[in-house]
Amino acid sequence: MKAIVKDKRGWGSTSGSYTVVEGYKSITTTTNIPPDPTQWRFIWAFPSLPKIDFFCWTLAHNNILTKDNLRKCGMEGPSRCPLCLSEEESAIHLMLLCPFAREVWRGVLRSGAMELPGNIPFLLHNWAKLSPFNLTKKYLLKTAWIWIPKFTCWKLWWERNNRLFKDEKCNTSKIIIKIQALLGETLDTKHGLRNEAAMDNAEEIWLKDLVPNYDSETIPPALPQANWEIHLEEQEFIKWRSALGEHYLFFDGASKGNLRAVGGGGVILNPDGSTEIRFH
Repeated sequence: MKAIVKDKRGWGSTSGSYTVVEGYKSITTTTNIPPDPTQWRFIWAFPSLPKIDFFCWTLAHNNILTKDNLRKCGMEGPSRCPLCLSEEESAIHLMLLCPFAREVWRGVLRSGAMELPGNIPFLLHNWAKLSPFNLTKKYLLKTAWIWIPKFTCWKLWWERNNRLFKDEKCNTSKIIIKIQALLGETLDTKHGLRNEAAMDNAEEIWLKDLVPNYDSETIPPALPQANWEIHLEEQEFIKWRSALGEHYLFFDGASKGNLRAVGGGGVILNPDGSTEIRFH
């Protein structure tokens, strides 16, 4: 009879001891293929609200806590989709395949003819190519179009959680209105974002439905301003820093490769936030 041995931590090899060779084998033989890094471009290059952008980044990694992912972590429970109550819940079902979600998409896009992509990374990465509009030099129009999958997925997730945790339900019409309202309000904060090229009548009508205060004048695009959440955080930080009555030094540096071109710079700020010295 074998003696009782206490459990202990060990590496998943025969010896149970970690070595660099064993670690390298584990990395090179893994079946998990990371997503194409270029697909993140349309998440971060067209920022909306930080919480929504981060949610979409998590969604593209298939790391949101849908019931199939919870089951992988050993958490068993009801697995039906709370939106349609028929199929098993997964990220792709919840966002693209669920009949409830597809009705929301048709309402937001105002078209039943457009075929949705077959997976979420493709949805986020190639959405601009599916636009019925010419987006060249139409920066506000392009941003509005690219935000549609972000805000739609976010509100579908919000509705899913409300049904599960609050026992509250909205019909598809209300969710469509919420998506358009949130998208329009967020676009309205982008005061520096304008179309450089003129839009046609269909594009004007579509955009004005989203942003009632939209100014159709075509002027060269200015630098987009930070959204209202970031702006509020910056103002709070400035107030806090000014109350201390001290000077502050901010600096950074970078190098191109090892022992190659290097650079650095910084700024010293007065207590009121004005610049005292710049250097590089």
